[in-house]
Amino acid sequence: AHVLNSQNQTCNSDDLEALRDIQKGLKSGTDSWATADCCSWFGIICKSSSSVGLVSSKRVVGLELGSRKLNGSLPSSFLRLNQLRYLNLSRNFLSGDLPINLFVLQNLEVLDLSDNDFSGIFPGNISLPSIQFLDVSQNSLHGTITPSMCNQST
Repeated sequence: AHVLNSQNQTCNSDDLEALRDIQKGLKSGTDSWATADCCSWFGIICKSSSSVGLVSSKRVVGLELGSRKLNGSLPSSFLRLNQLRYLNLSRNFLSGDLPINLFVLQNLEVLDLSDNDFSGIFPGNISLPSIQFLDVSQNSLHGTITPSMCNQST
């Protein structure tokens, strides 16, 4: 019965669960996130992954949610979006501390959290090996971002 239930689902079930958790932390801006296929949601970018038998799933590789009037806080559920490469949450009304789990996503290439109401300390002991673009400006964060946080190839 489990296979029958998942045949119509193109969004990876772990990704769907993580996005539902993220949605719970947000107070607005995710009205279109209603169907079981998270790859059809506004602002969600998916890429095909391997198929298992007849069931093909897509993984969430990007969240393009800039200027969506999102408000609320971010839960630690981002860790479960382990294929995430692109995260744009800029120009919203998000607040609270930055979830440390954002900084352990090993495939993350773009992280734009600029122009929100995040506060607290920017974690100084992080390593973002794949990061190519990082913007946390226009928040109430303090701490230091050093080049050693990013594994930059020459």
